[in-house]
Amino acid sequence: MTKTKYTEKRDLLIEAGLRVFSRKGFSGSTIKDIAQEAGVTSGLIYHYFDNKEDLLWGIIEEHTLNHKLYNIIKFSTEDLTIDELLKNILTAVFNFLKEKPYFISMFLGEAQRNPKIRKRLINLIREATEGLSYFISNKYKLDFHYVEVAVRNTLTASFMHHLLYMEGDNPVIDEERYIQNTIQQLSKVLN
Repeated sequence: MTKTKYTEKRDLLIEAGLRVFSRKGFSGSTIKDIAQEAGVTSGLIYHYFDNKEDLLWGIIEEHTLNHKLYNIIKFSTEDLTIDELLKNILTAVFNFLKEKPYFISMFLGEAQRNPKIRKRLINLIREATEGLSYFISNKYKLDFHYVEVAVRNTLTASFMHHLLYMEGDNPVIDEERYIQNTIQQLSKVLN
């Protein structure tokens, strides 16, 4: 099997696992459920993943927001203002939340039931917060710990806003306005 076909099949299984886990929860799901969702045999899943938990970790690794945030940092230009950077970050967060509704419900739900997943979620939040805070504090010559609290609060508020104010694809509150107001408030805090 070529690497492309292997990757495509693995991605198919990850997406099927994500949908099943978000509907039934991790413990309520079986390999058979996931295979049926993907339209493959149960045995094929074991070619790609050691077990159901290994598939769960594959889902989490594949769908983390941190990849997008690191790319924003990586491709930020020197002349980018702090407001422009914050807009890029918040836009990426909201796009991620809209693109990955199954992931959010699965990950947050499982984090409440499974201490290993909760620990992984906490680590992902810590990694994202520290990475963004380090970048912002160095680029704009600000106190790291002050920036870290502001970034953590902003990311948390963005997730809560999405969970509370999104109804399907229709935001209850104007998302663009929310992003603009958040940037204005955060800029005041950081300046």
